[in-house]
Amino acid sequence: MSYREKVQWVMLVTMVVVWGIYFAQFGASLAQGQPQPGEMLGGFAGAVILLVVIQVAAITAIAIHRPSEAEQPADPREREIEARSGNLAYAVLSLSVVAIMLASPLLAVAAPTAIGRPSGMVAAMMMGNALLAALVIAAIVQSVWQIVQFRRQS
Repeated sequence: MSYREKVQWVMLVTMVVVWGIYFAQFGASLAQGQPQPGEMLGGFAGAVILLVVIQVAAITAIAIHRPSEAEQPADPREREIEARSGNLAYAVLSLSVVAIMLASPLLAVAAPTAIGRPSGMVAAMMMGNALLAALVIAAIVQSVWQIVQFRRQS
């Protein structure tokens, strides 16, 4: 397994775990009808910090284990894989944002009312988290597609 494939595995696993926990907590607060903006902002900040710390530590450990691989520049095959996965992730992100835009009346009006909290703050939290989910899904797609391509060509 190449250095860049290992890095993508780290990215994938950490994103799925950390963002999975964050979105589960957000969903639980919505289900209880008590989403608190400060609590959600703290959860978001905590998730970002945790994600960065874990990823930096894991990637550093991988680089220390095989420094010769980590120092090598990407070869043409790796650059092509990165470009293709970036294009796919961009398409997923673009489609997700358009879908969120089309669903924004539902997210802004119907959903907060459905959970018993018809407020602008809940609507804003739902929109923000929908956009964050789109970004996270696009990043996960990018990592998955790179791993698939690395596996196919190994």
